[in-house]
Amino acid sequence: MAITSLLIMAALGALTRLARADRAAQAPVELPVIEAGLRQLLEADVAHARKCRTTRDGFELQTQSSLDPRDLELTHLDSTVGYEVRRFGSASWLLRRQKAAGSKDVCELVCPSVRSATLGGSAGNQTPAAGGASGPGEPMAGDWAGLPPILTVAVGFEGNRGVLSFSFETSQ
Repeated sequence: MAITSLLIMAALGALTRLARADRAAQAPVELPVIEAGLRQLLEADVAHARKCRTTRDGFELQTQSSLDPRDLELTHLDSTVGYEVRRFGSASWLLRRQKAAGSKDVCELVCPSVRSATLGGSAGNQTPAAGGASGPGEPMAGDWAGLPPILTVAVGFEGNRGVLSFSFETSQ
């Protein structure tokens, strides 16, 4: 009887969390708030990155730093960090994956209503192509490549919410 009650409580808790996440995804996206948090997260990942590549749904960075899963403090562990767009139910989300040497893998939802996450490079004035791929002739088109002097990350939102574009100088 006690075990059954605990299972019911756990199931209700999980359903409540899913309902909250779905409501959050349906709420209007406040781009200024998202922009500040996303810039901070990307800066931490790009600051010590050595290589990058595009993927089918986003991009990955090989970096010499990672975020500690317990307190999100920056640590110096070799890691691969990926940003990709995934659908959960009726909403699409920007997802951040981190695989760090000697640490637990981390996967987190970054922001809702995202349509694309792309990379661009070199002079910083290129517009990355939609769908996670760089333009023709770009060195980042799927294979690991060194970073350009300026790495541009563009995050496109669903509907008429626009695109956030971030440019970072790299140590390359």
